Amino acid sequence: MNKDIMQLIRVGNGGGFAGQENFVAIMEDGSIQSSGDESYTKLHQSVIQQLKSNITVLGLDNIQYNVPGNLYQFVEIPSGNGTRRMAWDPQSAEVPSNLKLFFNNAVSIIKKNKK
Repeated sequence: MNKDIMQLIRVGNGGGFAGQENFVAIMEDGSIQSSGDESYTKLHQSVIQQLKSNITVLGLDNIQYNVPGNLYQFVEIPSGNGTRRMAWDPQSAEVPSNLKLFFNNAVSIIKKNKK
C-alpha cells in the first residue's frame, strides 16, 4: 500500500481456525486496495465524499464496539490522529444497526468496482 495516500476506511473479516484476516481498504484518492489478489477500479470522488458523510451521519465516529466472535467482521475509520476499529460477530443481534448498514454499503461499493 502507498503510505503517502491516506486510508479512508478498511472493511473486512477474519477469525476461524486459521485466524486469518482479510480486508479491503478504500483510500482518500478513490483507489481500492486488498489483502488478496483482487483488483478494483478507482472510485469517483463523489463516492468518497458520500462515505465520509455516512461516517458522520451514522455516528460511527462516536461508536466504540469491539465484540468479535470466533468469526468477525470489522470496520476501521479515521479517528483523530489514529484509527477507530469496530469488530463484531456477524451472527450477533447486538451489533448496532448503523454499523452493519455502513459495513454492508461499503462492501457493496467495493464489489461493484471489482475488475
